[in-house]
Amino acid sequence: FLNTSYRKDLFGLAEDIVNTMKNMTFSGNVNIKVPKETDQKILEKILYNNHFHEVVKEVYKEAITAYNHKGYLLMFTQKEVEVNDLDEVVKVNNKFVKFKVIPSYEGHYENNVFTWTFYKDVIEGVGKDEKEISKEFSYKYVRDNDKTYLTISGCDTASRKPLTDNEVKTILGISETYVEYDFTPFFVLDVIDSMLPNIFNIEVNLAEALHFQTQDLSNSQTHVYTPENFLYNKASSDYDYSKEYNDKYRTNHIVRSGNLDEQKIETVAGNSSIDFIERNIAMNVLRACIDAKISPASLQYSIVDKLGNNTEVGETRERASIRLRENHINILKNFIALVISNYLKIHGKKLDEEKVTVIFDPYITPSIETLEKISEI
Repeated sequence: FLNTSYRKDLFGLAEDIVNTMKNMTFSGNVNIKVPKETDQKILEKILYNNHFHEVVKEVYKEAITAYNHKGYLLMFTQKEVEVNDLDEVVKVNNKFVKFKVIPSYEGHYENNVFTWTFYKDVIEGVGKDEKEISKEFSYKYVRDNDKTYLTISGCDTASRKPLTDNEVKTILGISETYVEYDFTPFFVLDVIDSMLPNIFNIEVNLAEALHFQTQDLSNSQTHVYTPENFLYNKASSDYDYSKEYNDKYRTNHIVRSGNLDEQKIETVAGNSSIDFIERNIAMNVLRACIDAKISPASLQYSIVDKLGNNTEVGETRERASIRLRENHINILKNFIALVISNYLKIHGKKLDEEKVTVIFDPYITPSIETLEKISEI
């Protein structure tokens, strides 16, 4: 249905689910603390200059969206990435550090090996012979105990002919194609389950429902059919009756004489199917929420209010979403601590991730009952 001309609009349920969960998880402040004040000052550089919290949100959004429920984050130094935007980087001991979130379809992680594969168009030739050629590049990270080894390579996408190290350096604007680290420069956020396992089929059903919902407005109107010989002025011989019939904005129609059982003006009452359509939408939204393991109440769709008990307080109605948030926060705490620990290693600061404290503010449901409890404290 999505590939046909009938498809006008997507419902956008997938985006709503992901953004709702992201907003719930990061509904308050995320405080990151380390024991030493000197280390904390170093940490402030990425918390503010590099907008670290926004980076974590982006990785989280990738993870809950991806079919393999993983989000990838790379920590670059000056050697393996060209740095043009100084607002996104932090200068550290003559190195530049920059975080980059890798789309799930460009990354692959297995057995302590992470590979980032992407494509870049390169202009080759001069004058009339100038043409754009696609090149494939690969960043392969291999972690072995406390060491990580990065190899950067490239090839021609069509011929698969490997590029030389100098060609890779020139095209990517980097200084090295092999780097050894005494810290971990790549990080994998695994949220265990994707929130959108069957979303394509659900979006197809919702697109159909939206299409028929639009058609329903015309179908529910009363239509009047008048024989042409009842008119003062008879329709011309080349009058296109089918064009008028297909005009959904017209409720008065002219029909050829003899096409009606009796020669009279007929009025046909409209018949709306909006209740069935809305019920179909609500059930598909509920199905998606079950897959995502969240409560329909979290989406704030008025159309699904009938699926729950409106007398329940907000905290009870959103219990499933809050439980999932707690599970994700436990995973995020370990992920953030690991990133911070390795960031400090670049500065010569050794700090185990167990000593990094990450605190998420509690989620407050927008219910009157909960707000009253808070005001009493």
